[in-house]
Amino acid sequence: MSSEEKISFQKRLSEETELAESLRAELEARSLVTDAGRLEVLETLEGYESEMNNSKSGVVIPLWTKRLLPIAAMLVIFFGVYNFFIGNKLTTTQVYETYFETYDGPSNLRSVEGNDLVEWDTASKLYSEKKYGEALGHFTKAEGQVPQYLVHYYRAMCDLNIDAPYYQRAINKLDLVLETDNDFHEQALWYKALALLNTQRKQEAFDVLELLVERNGYKATEAKKILETKLKD
Repeated sequence: MSSEEKISFQKRLSEETELAESLRAELEARSLVTDAGRLEVLETLEGYESEMNNSKSGVVIPLWTKRLLPIAAMLVIFFGVYNFFIGNKLTTTQVYETYFETYDGPSNLRSVEGNDLVEWDTASKLYSEKKYGEALGHFTKAEGQVPQYLVHYYRAMCDLNIDAPYYQRAINKLDLVLETDNDFHEQALWYKALALLNTQRKQEAFDVLELLVERNGYKATEAKKILETKLKD
């Protein structure tokens, strides 16, 4: 992350308890896996030393025992790690907060046939300044100035970014984007899936995420990671 991103992330950690807890669980999981690997190596070395000492004392260790011991050790490690992750399932809200990022502001559009873009330009400027509540009204007034799917999409983005987000209203707007043939289909699917997750509609969200993975386009990698994440019921 850049310096600005680190500062922003640290601020979020100090303000959002669930995000901080999620990060703590992730770090502990990584540490457990690392320690487990070291323990395996240590146990293997100790096993070799024990075999040598037993050989010197005349004690014979059956071959099947030698072969099963490393497997048993690996099973212990595997189930320890597995149980750790089971005990640290994430909530849908934690997943939302981890993956949600504000979409970039609209690109500049040229006026067509004398069409006035004042409202669209004003909305775009306010959106870039993170004044989402104000931008929302101007995006609404921009209907007829630009393609309708753009209005629906950025109104949905405003709904998701205001201080008290309107998740269902955003989902409704994204569904309108998905009704027509345009370049924002995959983006609309991604943000619809996140909004569904944050309203605890997990199966609906997973259906949308699976569609993104199949298309292997926008946020497909992130979609796959979420599908592989163990979530609390």
